[in-house]
Amino acid sequence: MNKAQLHLVKSIEKARKLNTYSKIGKMLAKFIKLRNRIVYACDIGITSEIPTDCVFHHSGLGVVIGNGVKIGNRCQIYSNVVIGSRDTHGHNGANPVIGNNVIIGTGSIILGDITIGNNVIIAAGSVVLKDVLENTMVAGNPAEIKKYIK
Repeated sequence: MNKAQLHLVKSIEKARKLNTYSKIGKMLAKFIKLRNRIVYACDIGITSEIPTDCVFHHSGLGVVIGNGVKIGNRCQIYSNVVIGSRDTHGHNGANPVIGNNVIIGTGSIILGDITIGNNVIIAAGSVVLKDVLENTMVAGNPAEIKKYIK
């Protein structure tokens, strides 16, 4: 993980922690989110849960992650990935939960109240609208299982 990737992930964690504090903490969290949007060209929700060992390739360029999204450990997210709710406002809690060791390819879209299992590979350009089983590779629009990983 390079310095820019590490800084992005740590700033996301800091914003989430600040958001739980007072009014000033919430304002600082929004400032960090805005700064990330300008510096890294990504929009990551303050209440999303992203561990510090998650890797954003290309420093998170074009990544959009909604509020309430939960991402597991050691995930790799490539550029122009969208992860969030199907709801236009994203406030009904219907966000994806992504397991551990998941690789999300460039331009993939993951929407809705779905669960992505552990050790999954989502091919570039895939549109995932349904749950994905563990140890599989999915691809296409809509995404379908293409391979089982041992």
